[in-house]
Amino acid sequence: MVAEEGGRYHTAWHCLYTNASKHGDRNFLGHRAFPKEKGGLRGDYQWQSYKSAVEDIKAWGVGLKNLCGLKETPGTRGPEGQPCVGIFSINRPENVKVLYAIFSQRFIACPLYDTHGASTIKFILDQSETTVVCAEANKMKVLLEGRGKALKYIIILDENLEDEEKSVLEKQAKDAKLTLFTIKDLLESAKQTPGEPCDITPDDWAYIMYTSGTTGNPKGVCLTHKNILSSACGVMRQSPTIPFNEEDVYISYLPMAHSFEVCIQICMVCVGAAIGFFQGDIKLLVSSDLPLLKPTLMAGVPRVYGRVYDKVMQQIEEKGPVAKLLFDTAFANQAWCMEMGFRNPLWDLLVFNKIKDALGGRVRLMASGAAPLGTEVHKFMRTVFGVPICQGYGMTENAAAAVCQPPEYSATGNVGGPVPCTEVKLEDTEYYKTTDEYPKTAQEFEQQFSFKGEFDPSLAGKKMVRGEVCLRGNNIFVGYYKMEQETKEVLDADGWLHTGDIGMWNEDGSLSIIDRKKNIFKLA
Repeated sequence: MVAEEGGRYHTAWHCLYTNASKHGDRNFLGHRAFPKEKGGLRGDYQWQSYKSAVEDIKAWGVGLKNLCGLKETPGTRGPEGQPCVGIFSINRPENVKVLYAIFSQRFIACPLYDTHGASTIKFILDQSETTVVCAEANKMKVLLEGRGKALKYIIILDENLEDEEKSVLEKQAKDAKLTLFTIKDLLESAKQTPGEPCDITPDDWAYIMYTSGTTGNPKGVCLTHKNILSSACGVMRQSPTIPFNEEDVYISYLPMAHSFEVCIQICMVCVGAAIGFFQGDIKLLVSSDLPLLKPTLMAGVPRVYGRVYDKVMQQIEEKGPVAKLLFDTAFANQAWCMEMGFRNPLWDLLVFNKIKDALGGRVRLMASGAAPLGTEVHKFMRTVFGVPICQGYGMTENAAAAVCQPPEYSATGNVGGPVPCTEVKLEDTEYYKTTDEYPKTAQEFEQQFSFKGEFDPSLAGKKMVRGEVCLRGNNIFVGYYKMEQETKEVLDADGWLHTGDIGMWNEDGSLSIIDRKKNIFKLA
């Protein structure tokens, strides 16, 4: 668990509530101001403090319980005693507030990806027996198409909803035999019939988080408060040299249905940091949101960092051969300097500071998760932006964090070492053994490894520990919801999660992910 003065944070709600008393007047949730006229440009960031947000959250939770007839059964864990509430929205302050409102009443959050279609939504809502979904107004159409049999209530998250818009949405819901409420309705209900947050324990469920999957229907990953807090704790204790702090500002754009984003946001709450949200358009993230927010922390997946790399290189190419030569020279020299343990300020002044400004100019730490980051992109981001970029490895089933590079670690081609909350072992498979030998030639290396790495002649013929990555710890999930057989296939009797990924231990104790046990691509 995440330590605090005089005790520990046992649940996500406890973590937020405690920090609201410590950091009450500090910025918590920020969004770009909505234009006065439709089609206009968003304005500056507007902020809500920890204290103000928690007051809203408490009222929203009580309103949810009152209006939707949701009741938790003390001592009974899972949907039998903890009702599921869906969230269908892009990243925005209301998304965070309704999430913690759900937690405050000991309900289970069931987040839906912003990109989910009607058929996927129907499967998730019916399997999880979710009767309430909190959604933004523009998701109404697809939500109604995928409502299934379980859904009864829709809560519209848009706080600036006009009366005319509300009337249209209410009619649509009524035609579908559903009841629609707004945030104002929740607040009014809590005012008329006050209530308090429920008692929550670490082993109570926090999420049923549905994985995107590669084939078939998604699996519902059941995560407890202990799971998600253990993961956040592991990340924070892996970064003691550059700790998160209350002065940090984090840019939130990764889907809040993704365990990596969940983990990072909990880290921010633990230290009282600020979370600013993008507008919802990834194309405006770099051109508009980042320069205005000026975040100090940024998280991404390899696909996102790959886009940054491609965009920068495209712009360099467009400036002509002289600019390309200057960049290449600066990059090669700066990369060498960083290998030697320092940074040349001249190249920053001449070349890199202009590129850094695209991210706001204040980023001091980047994190990459979900899949291994390519060596070329990793080196590029670290060299150009001049900040540590920490790779991590994990999955929804272990609440995101299992292995992570500490900030001071500069090597590429691996994902670091185990975080404090997780045990990691490699287990023999048909093709990969913990007693293997390192290839003797570069040709053998290319034949044996599917990941992009470089042959190291100094290791030729030495013992090479390879096998399936298995994880165990307080962050390992309860199981797949209503999928007992699938759970048994990945979670053994001793508590080890069999990931299906093939790893290799390096001489410095770091782990490299080199293959999949089955021929399945895991998208970043």
